[in-house]
Amino acid sequence: IVGYYHSHPDHPAQASRFDTERAWSGYVYLIVSVANGEAVETSAFVAEKDGGPFHPEELELV
Repeated sequence: IVGYYHSHPDHPAQASRFDTERAWSGYVYLIVSVANGEAVETSAFVAEKDGGPFHPEELELV
């Protein structure tokens, strides 16, 4: 396992406080923003240490 993903329906693809507080270092976290049932934005983050903070990670979707 290299990471985890989840969606934020009708919210931006940004890590929430809940996401950050429960983050484990060494893993990539993908967050997908969903609007009207469609994925509209995907962001990647890596936690500096357990419990954050998160840092954005470059992501290329192909």
